Amino acid sequence: MRLNLLPVFFLFILIAAGLNSCTQKKPEKPKIAFGPYLQNMTDDKVTICWTTPDGMTTFKNAEGKVDTVNSYRMHKTIIARLEDSTTYNYDILNDGSDEGKGTFTTFPKKAVPFRFCVLGDTRSNHDVHQRIVNRIIDDKPLFVINTG
Repeated sequence: MRLNLLPVFFLFILIAAGLNSCTQKKPEKPKIAFGPYLQNMTDDKVTICWTTPDGMTTFKNAEGKVDTVNSYRMHKTIIARLEDSTTYNYDILNDGSDEGKGTFTTFPKKAVPFRFCVLGDTRSNHDVHQRIVNRIIDDKPLFVINTG
């Protein structure tokens, strides 16, 4: 009696594919919702701020329509006693990922000529703003102000 192994082979492939899809890791959601960004920088101090997801609230309106609003937790770290005119690297998550890493340079103690940039209205046309940001990076300003 001769056994046809073709159906057994296909069954093995289906089981292996199913197991593979069950064991694949789903991509993790970002741990940071907004930021990090810097505030109140001086020649010897900086505040690093960021926001993380913190759940969501579901509610119904008068017509019974269900809606969801995300909630967030704001964080800040104040770092003081820094050296003037010095570049520092930071990692707010300390988890080995690139998310939450950044660099800043403290201001000089003495008044010296410098470049800065102000930009705004960045909520749309992301491709245009990317070109603007690339140009800003090329110009190497001392600081950038984003008005929103």
